[in-house]
Amino acid sequence: MIPKDSTPIKNKILIDILAKGLLSKDEMRIIFYIIRWSWGFDGEGRRQDWTKELKKRKIADDIGMDEGQFNKIMNKMVLENKIIVKNKCYQFNEHYDKWKLDKSSSFGKLDKLSSKTCEIVKLNLINYQTKLDKSSSLGIPNNKGKGIKNKDLRGGEHLSKETLKETKRKLKKTLSQASFSKDAVVYQLTIYFEGKIIENNRAINKKNDAQIQSWCKDMDKLIRIDRAKPNEIKKIIDWVVEDKFWAKNILCPVSLRKHYPRFYKEVIDRGKSLEEKIETDHRLDDVD
Repeated sequence: MIPKDSTPIKNKILIDILAKGLLSKDEMRIIFYIIRWSWGFDGEGRRQDWTKELKKRKIADDIGMDEGQFNKIMNKMVLENKIIVKNKCYQFNEHYDKWKLDKSSSFGKLDKLSSKTCEIVKLNLINYQTKLDKSSSLGIPNNKGKGIKNKDLRGGEHLSKETLKETKRKLKKTLSQASFSKDAVVYQLTIYFEGKIIENNRAINKKNDAQIQSWCKDMDKLIRIDRAKPNEIKKIIDWVVEDKFWAKNILCPVSLRKHYPRFYKEVIDRGKSLEEKIETDHRLDDVD
């Protein structure tokens, strides 16, 4: 018997979709809300129905999500067929094999890049641990005398605080040394941005490889965390370097990312047609 004030949901959705991480955190927040208003209202059948008519603004407010971010994620999920819309009513498409995911998109490339980076880090950690094991033996100082590997009272082994501290330091260094491939979208955008800055101001020196890799980390955050699209980033870069004010103030990816929402409104959103704005702007939800 389903407890009062509970929502029945298929085990297939719980295991094959939610538990396996097929949805991002923000996507799951939206899906949980839709499931709440589409499952369990048909008695014993326990099948999914349509939600009641819902405004995007209402959903965003109820789940505590920024409306602009909500509209961006919702529109993407509709295009990917994760969410089905009919007369402002919604359903979650539990048939994930029917989702329209663009495997050739920039995010797909970034996922491959992230995997490659993780493999590099993992390999470096294994090599480091091997070296550590060779230089460490029971009761003999390791890490140049900074720590001793000893047996504890239960017969096991542990590292001294000094050794653990040194291990963490080297781990942090290993992670910071992970680099971006020159063929990656992040690297190409970073190089393009640097080229535009130098083209606009010849007094600025070209960055070395280490500096470019540092810039890549911030460009990666702009794409991976902020969900900015590479083609839109390029358009905004082209606009920034031509603007009299911003050309003097946006000289690195950190500042570009900081002001990106403002640039997006100025460059990308301004060029949208009325139809496109109706789809993405909750203020026009009631326009016929």
